[in-house]
Amino acid sequence: MAPESYRRSRSGEDGFTLLEVLISLAILSGVIVTIITVMNSHIAASMRLSESSQAMVIAREKIEQIHLYGAPEMGKSELPGMDGYSLNYSSEEAQPGIKKVCASVSWGKDEHIDICTYVPEKG
Repeated sequence: MAPESYRRSRSGEDGFTLLEVLISLAILSGVIVTIITVMNSHIAASMRLSESSQAMVIAREKIEQIHLYGAPEMGKSELPGMDGYSLNYSSEEAQPGIKKVCASVSWGKDEHIDICTYVPEKG
């Protein structure tokens, strides 16, 4: 008769089969891939929000400068110290004696924020 340590259990519950291990690894891999995908999308959304917030702060600052110092020269320019961001001023007559001035901050490929204000025309 074989020693006790070499006998197999009659119930078949000695350990995991190769199939069970492979199935559990496949499930675990799916969970890990899902977590990584969610984290990457969260990081991308966070970066977009940060860039958008930065552009909004710049645009609001430029609008405040318009109220303090008057309308600047119209046209597009790079923002010093703000790599990847550019500023474009545009204006149009809203009503006689009132000008609508817009500051548009652009970044990335097609991202931009526009803020407009109304100022009296210098006459």
